[in-house]
Amino acid sequence: MLDRNWIDKSWFSSLRGAMLSSRQYLRRDFVIHGKEFSTTADHCWSLALSDPEDARFQVDCEKGSPTWMHSHSRICHQCETLQVFFGDMRATFEELAKKHKKDKHVLEEIELLRRDHYDWEDKIMRLKAHQIRTAKSENDLQWLTGGLKEGDVLMTMDFAMKLLPHHSRESTVDWYAQRGMVWHVTHVLTYFQGNYHEHNFVHIFEGARQDSATVTAIAHDVIKQLKWKGIKRFFIRSDQAGVYKSSSTIASIHSIAKELKVHVAGWYFSEAQAGKGPCDRTAARVKRKVRNYADSGKPVLNPHQFFDAVTHNELYAGISYSVVRLEGSGKDKKVKVSSAKIPNLSMFNAFTFEEFSLRVHRFWKIGVGKTIPYSTFSPNDALLVHGRSGGTLSEEIFWSPLGEPRKKHYINEPVIDDFEDGEDADEDEDEDEDEDAVCDKWSNSMKCEKKKKFISRLYQCPVETCAKEFLSAKNMERHMTLGNHRRRPERLNVVDYSLHTFSSFIEAVHPPIACPVVDDAVRSVTDDNANGKIQSMGWALPKRRISRGRCRIGV
Repeated sequence: MLDRNWIDKSWFSSLRGAMLSSRQYLRRDFVIHGKEFSTTADHCWSLALSDPEDARFQVDCEKGSPTWMHSHSRICHQCETLQVFFGDMRATFEELAKKHKKDKHVLEEIELLRRDHYDWEDKIMRLKAHQIRTAKSENDLQWLTGGLKEGDVLMTMDFAMKLLPHHSRESTVDWYAQRGMVWHVTHVLTYFQGNYHEHNFVHIFEGARQDSATVTAIAHDVIKQLKWKGIKRFFIRSDQAGVYKSSSTIASIHSIAKELKVHVAGWYFSEAQAGKGPCDRTAARVKRKVRNYADSGKPVLNPHQFFDAVTHNELYAGISYSVVRLEGSGKDKKVKVSSAKIPNLSMFNAFTFEEFSLRVHRFWKIGVGKTIPYSTFSPNDALLVHGRSGGTLSEEIFWSPLGEPRKKHYINEPVIDDFEDGEDADEDEDEDEDEDAVCDKWSNSMKCEKKKKFISRLYQCPVETCAKEFLSAKNMERHMTLGNHRRRPERLNVVDYSLHTFSSFIEAVHPPIACPVVDDAVRSVTDDNANGKIQSMGWALPKRRISRGRCRIGV
């Protein structure tokens, strides 16, 4: 619009500055400000993810328990900047339409730009809603990993991308019309002896399909093997692929738990791009080993050669491999898929298996949920038959510690051989370590000496807003698996620092009593939302996307 002289340069610069500021905020800092309960409507997960049409899937922030009852009386300046930008753009198009109403061709161009702007508004708000759901998904992961006790496991399931046949040297003709091999990764996380441990089950299939029957057979096999290791309670997590989020899959889990006499607490579905990182990291290791095997001159063309490649030479810690095929339990060995139907299944993201019924939630811990009796379910009839098994299967090396003992932080410093209170020592490192002296805590005397030269950390968390750094790759992977990110904003001015410092006073449901001077200072950097417009309940729920064609008027 600037090159056509439709708007002046100063107004264009103002709009562009607001757009860039809002984009940076949404991509990085918006996630940091979200909370389960907040007096700022844009930051309140309970308001954003409640179903306005069904009380069973909603939390009424202004009614209910006194522990979280609150009103949305605050506004976010940065969220408000985005809405002001939208309003200014709409007003600009209205003025341009009035100014050029006699020029038909210009009016058509303005109308096309306005339609594009409305589409961009919708996409930006969808991104904002996705950020809310992603933050809630990561918070649920922290609840699951933080609540694990001895005898509990968190299973993360994911089909790896089909592995194409590998040749040491391959012609173009050999590359065409190849069929990939189906394989699946199940990452298992548990807690015992004061530390988290993990194991990965890699199932390599002989002619199987990626469907509900295959998933339930994998779940049955993994749960059965873990039961032999003393595991009694299971939490399952996966992405929202159709093979997992299927009525027949969910309906079969209770029957599996009843058959194996274990307790499957629930199945929780993560938001896109926020849940299956442990499986992806394991899959990357496996594919790297297959590539190395093929580079040595040995082909990988079928599941058995795939198995030979991953079990060749030194084994990866905490990974077991199996070549399996799918069969039914009947005499004809035919796999049968359940005909169970859960109404509106795509709406739900959390399934809790109770004694007599299945409880479903749109989002975990938001609302009381809806119960569905098990009597309406019938399970899949599918089991895995193992052909070959290998990897770290023995009792001594089955579980691999998540992370590794604390590395030397200083030259000539003694190494601490365990984690402090079960937490990652690299993660809990005190930031006030820049003093001139350090005391020898490993001897009886408290002799202090001058601190040695600090060894810089080599690995940074790949999550953009996380500020944690680590001395080893394993400890970084531990941090990413547990999801305990230390969020920090990219830009921090005086007002942002004040908001962060006194956040408990600003957005807390029940702020503590402070001195009048502090209260006055907090009010000076926040605005009330008594007369303003707030977000409606359920604004961040996923919605069907409507495709609009970009055509001229009358076409």
